[in-house]
Amino acid sequence: LLVELLVKLMDEGAEYVQLGQNDGSDRCHCPECNAFGGVPAEDWGEKLWIFHRRIAERVYKLRPTKTVLIINYGQTARPPKTFRDFPPNVAIECAVSCNSVAHEVWKGYTVPKGFVYYTYHWGNYEQPGYTVQSCVPQLAREARKYVKNGVRMLYRCGYGEKPGTEGPEYYVFNKILQDPSLDEDALFEEYVTACYGPAADEMRKFHQLLEKRILPYSKTREGFSKPGDLYPTVSSTPGGAREVLTMIYPPEVLQELDGHLRKAEDLPDLPWKVTMRLKEVRLEFDYTLKLMKPLHLYQAYRMEPLPQLREALADALVDRNRFLDVLYAGERPITLWQGLKLFYWDKREMVQENGRLRARIVEPLALDPEKVRKGEL
Repeated sequence: LLVELLVKLMDEGAEYVQLGQNDGSDRCHCPECNAFGGVPAEDWGEKLWIFHRRIAERVYKLRPTKTVLIINYGQTARPPKTFRDFPPNVAIECAVSCNSVAHEVWKGYTVPKGFVYYTYHWGNYEQPGYTVQSCVPQLAREARKYVKNGVRMLYRCGYGEKPGTEGPEYYVFNKILQDPSLDEDALFEEYVTACYGPAADEMRKFHQLLEKRILPYSKTREGFSKPGDLYPTVSSTPGGAREVLTMIYPPEVLQELDGHLRKAEDLPDLPWKVTMRLKEVRLEFDYTLKLMKPLHLYQAYRMEPLPQLREALADALVDRNRFLDVLYAGERPITLWQGLKLFYWDKREMVQENGRLRARIVEPLALDPEKVRKGEL
């Protein structure tokens, strides 16, 4: 059945077809599967490697010019132990042992079609959620590693959710993938100058401050905790999303960022394109402002449960909900420029809680403002 499906997809035009177990899949316990591959019944990962290799061998005989992309993930997080060579039509999709570690983990293996890497630099599942997640130094280093290690393709597990506030990061990342000899600081300057024109001075300060604030967090996501580990350290940042965000964005930093953006917006006779870019940045940054105000007030209330703090928290929650009402006038969030997908068009329920998995914030974002006023926290 798998061979038939892979060949069907290839005949429909696919050059690469992914072959891999689903998230959260479990093994069969029947006697045939327990004995499969001649390895212990509990070594389901090795059985999958053997099984996927056999599938690729059969597909190679039928469609030798096409590629079977075998996933290195979950039960197959570690490379196979019973063999070290793959058929000529195989590429490996590294979804856990990414970055420079994958290059070391797969040394000594023959993978004729090379590697595809997952990237986790963005996505609604990381702790910052729908706020800025990465910074230029980190992305420049990672892009150069991909090129150095001969990566053929990237699967971006999240990308493009914030084209305004993360614009410089997207630009630098993609340009260095094209040419790793380029200087990231020069690329950053090129972006700011070309994008903002007369407003470049203030927006340079805006983006530089964002970079400075996100840098300590981004360092926990560059690789792995120690050479033997396969899973990235994205979940090792202390605390949950609420704690991480209040550390990245204290009130004085939010005020300084807002000040730079306002000065840029207030400049006279800005070109239309600059005005529209600033509106996109403002929309995304307002999301951050209206996220952080209830988070800071909630933290303050927990330290000192004063009635005035409770009222301020309720007001902040109401204000944020109204902002989301405007943002989600339809099924998808409003878009300022054709082709841009703010928050990658995620549904409001997701944005309401700042994302999913590690990004999800329930309290105080899910609290009823009127109950908050009554002290029912």
